[in-house]
Amino acid sequence: MAAVFDADAAKARGQRVGDGTPVHLVIPTPSPWVPLRILGLGKSAQDRIDADVYLLTDTNPQMLPVPVGANGMRIDHSAKATDSLLNDLRSDKGMDWVPSAGWLTKVAIDANAGQLKYDLALSTTSAAPSPVAAGLEAPIVPLRDQTPLITGFAIVGLALIALGGVLLLRPAPVRA
Repeated sequence: MAAVFDADAAKARGQRVGDGTPVHLVIPTPSPWVPLRILGLGKSAQDRIDADVYLLTDTNPQMLPVPVGANGMRIDHSAKATDSLLNDLRSDKGMDWVPSAGWLTKVAIDANAGQLKYDLALSTTSAAPSPVAAGLEAPIVPLRDQTPLITGFAIVGLALIALGGVLLLRPAPVRA
């Protein structure tokens, strides 16, 4: 996603320098995730990253990797969201999407940039979070998606075999 800031449009809306404009994205996915690796972009492996990730989900989420502290993540809060919090969130401009019930989780990121070699995969169902979404496993590409690549290799291979056959069958040069 890319966003462009239009200072004139912001001024016309009554916004001042430093005012935030919430951007809400709803991306239906069977394997939701939070991109953590981007927090370390442009940093050396020893640079500290301190961030808080707030998750508002329907139920208590399963997470992968599990925030255990030693991996640079820990759960600081995990409980049913209070009515007062949800009402307060809904009262803010542009926040009418906030549900009437949910689960609030705060994951603290306290890591060196070199530790964040993964993202945070979530699941609020009985299914486990996706190791692929967490960046812990490479995606498996179905064979049918590899067909053009396999076909290309086959064509190149047959062409090399044909070229080799032509070179073997040609008559030897006559020496004078």
